[in-house]
Order: sequence, then C-alpha cells, then structure tokens
Amino acid sequence: MDFGVLGPLTVRRDGVPLELGTPKGRLLLAVLLSRPGRPISDDALVEAVWGGEQPRSAAKNVQTYVHRLRQRLGDPGRIAREGRGYVLRADRTEVDAARFEDLAGAARTALTAGERGRSRRLFEEALGLWRGPAFAGIAGLPALGPEATRLDELRLGVIEERVDVDLRLGRHSELLGELTALTMEHPFRERMWAQLMLALYRCGRRADALQAYLQVREVLAEETGLEPGHTLRDLHRAVLGEDPALDPAVADGEQGRRNVTGARMLPPALGDFSGQRAELAEIEARLRTDRAADDPAATVTISGPGGVGKTALAVQASHRLRSAYPDGQLFAALDGARTQRVSPATVLGRFLRALGVPATAVPDDPQERTDLYRSMLAERRILVVLDDAHDEEQLAPLLPTSGTCGVIATGRVRLGGLGPRSSTRATRTATVRSSGPTEAQRYGFDGGGGEFAQRTGKPKA
Repeated sequence: MDFGVLGPLTVRRDGVPLELGTPKGRLLLAVLLSRPGRPISDDALVEAVWGGEQPRSAAKNVQTYVHRLRQRLGDPGRIAREGRGYVLRADRTEVDAARFEDLAGAARTALTAGERGRSRRLFEEALGLWRGPAFAGIAGLPALGPEATRLDELRLGVIEERVDVDLRLGRHSELLGELTALTMEHPFRERMWAQLMLALYRCGRRADALQAYLQVREVLAEETGLEPGHTLRDLHRAVLGEDPALDPAVADGEQGRRNVTGARMLPPALGDFSGQRAELAEIEARLRTDRAADDPAATVTISGPGGVGKTALAVQASHRLRSAYPDGQLFAALDGARTQRVSPATVLGRFLRALGVPATAVPDDPQERTDLYRSMLAERRILVVLDDAHDEEQLAPLLPTSGTCGVIATGRVRLGGLGPRSSTRATRTATVRSSGPTEAQRYGFDGGGGEFAQRTGKPKA
C-alpha cells in the first residue's frame, strides 16, 4: 500500500489508485494519515470532520466512514480500533511523508561522510516525492493545517540543503533559474537569497549578486521593517571584498576538507624582533604545550597602548607557532579602539567560511555560529589570533573550548579571565620594539594566564 499526502491525498494498492469515497471519508483518512501509527480519539475525529456543526449521529457516522474505508483499502486491519479512537497502521515505507523525511536524513548522513554526489541524489529522490503542497485542497482545515505547514517547511528546508550541495559541487550556473524563481516565491527566506547571491558571484556576475542583496534588503525593509540578518550582511561584505572563501569548491569534494584543516589567515610577519627573543620563546612555550581536548584552550594575552607593537609581536609569534597548529591559523582585527567595533558574529562568519562552511550554510543566529565554530575546532590544532580587542565580552564568543587550540589576544586594556591562571607572576620585564614606532616599551609577563601587560619603571635585575 502506498499512502500519499505530499500533494492531494492518494492511496495506491499494487500501483493502482483507489477510490476513497465521500469528501468526509477522505478527510477522515487524511486526519489518520497525519499521525500514522498513533491513535486519534473519536472526539478529535468528529471535531476534525465536522468542526462546530456536528450532527447528533457524528460518532456513529465516524464508525460508518471507517467501515467503508476498510472496504475500499481491502485490508480491514489497516484502520484499527484502539482505546476510544482509531489508528492507521502503516510502515514508514508506505507513507510518502515518512519516506521523504527518511531520505532527507540519509542525504545529510551522506553529506557528513563527504559523499556529496550521493547526498544530492538522495535529496533529489526525497524532493521527487512531492506532487504539490502537503494535503493539497484540504490543508486549510484546522485538523490538518499544522502538519501540512510542518511538511511544507521541511520541503523548503530540504530544497535549501540540496542547493547547498549543488553549490559545493560547482553547479552554480545551473541553479540561477531555480533560485531566481524560489526567491520570488519565498521573498522572506534569506538563505535562498544568500544562495542566489553566491551562485551569481560564482558565475562572474558580482554586480548582479550585489543587486540581489539590495533587492532583498528593500523587500525586508518594506514588509517587515527589518534589516537582513548576519548571513546576508556577511555575504554582502564578502562579495564586495571578493573574499577567496567564496570561490567554488572543487568537484572531487576535497576543498571543504582542505579548508577545515588548512585555514591560513595570518598577515605577514613584520618588524625586528631580535630584542624580543625571550618574549617570543615564552609565548611559544605557553602555546606549544600538549593539552587534552577537554582542557581549556591555552591562552596568551598582550595588552598596552596603541602603537607599541602588540600586533606585530602576536603575528610574529603566531608564524613561529605554525608547526604546532597544523590544522590552521585564524586571524581577526577586532578594531577595539574604534567606535564601530567588529561584532563577534561578523568575525565568526569569516572564520566559518575560512573553515570550509559554505557561505549560505553559516547560521544567522550568533549563538548558533559560536556553537558551530567551537564544534569545528574541537580536537583540531588551530591557533586563533584576536587582535585589538575592546574587552573580554567581545572576545568571549570567539574563544575555542578545546584544549587542542591556542589563543593569542591583544588589546589596549588588560584582558583577564580568558584562560586558566596560576597565582605566580613573573618579575622579569622585556623590551618590545614596534614594527612602526621605534620607541621601546617595557612589558611584564603574567606567567599563569599568559598575559603581557605594560609596566612602568625600570626593569628589575
């Protein structure tokens, strides 16, 4: 038996469509199919079929409709009496909605395993089950509305997931027509707009990608009064800057894995550090220590006024630490001294794209971005360099939680509380020369938490 609800209600036996009888009998079957395998009470069935205009014989009529449906299905056991209600018994393979969800789940599993071609085929097979809106023609009835809406939303989500796979397979030119139609039909689905922007950009149509952003921004402003979310805003900036992370993934599916284990975002190392060998060695010692994944991430902070060489020292140390963090180095300038500081969500968007997450798959919610970022860094040896932080609050969402990672953070204020500290404090001071100004500045080192902080006075012997 094959029950279909992804479109108009249908039932087939051995491939032959069955006549389901009166509209109320069909509606009764649809309600039972909205919760296959779960009993629905007599009262709920009566309410579903007749609403507020229930005849006195409603309960008896339900029994009659069930009897006729059993006859038409040719299988009396399909609709069974259970307690004070009825249940439709069907395997998941017999209901198209259940098959759709199972195929989509299998497609996600294949994608996680790196089998992009198979994932796409499974997504296509799942979407091929649809013949129209769920419970077409009767979806507006109160008893079916929630389930119909749920299924329709699942379908749109699966379309977006399949498009993401297509983009990762380099099929951007083939998607333009479909995505143009989808964004017109569903103008508030920002993920679809992001996918259209990315496809246009990869087809060499950068101006059209930027125009698409202006279009969705105008739609959202007029209809909802809202600005586009983080994903679209980050993608817009990436298109403006021609971010290399937007380049299409290679067809063999290896690009994503290389990005995850090969993000290289460090700026070039500059400056004369011959007088800071001891400080560089100390930073290296702190960050080369082997730590378990469930330990806190090793953290060094460098603080002091602007122009003294904090960034240069951090970058130089980071280049020296590349061999200790072979899975990648992430770098972000946080503009902590400026009025318009860089938001953690924006930095996370850049980091996730650098780690191989497709631009359209970057979560819009800031907390979801942090969760995904930390899960991708778990058990990988990646160094995160956060330059010119305003305060600890700006840094907090950007800190990895895996002990296999390391962090160097700089700022004009002391950045305490970012990592484990001991009660000891080094008494030695050191000279740090900036790659810009030549004036020497003296710094002290916090041996517990790994913090450089500006000192005054003469160095201790």
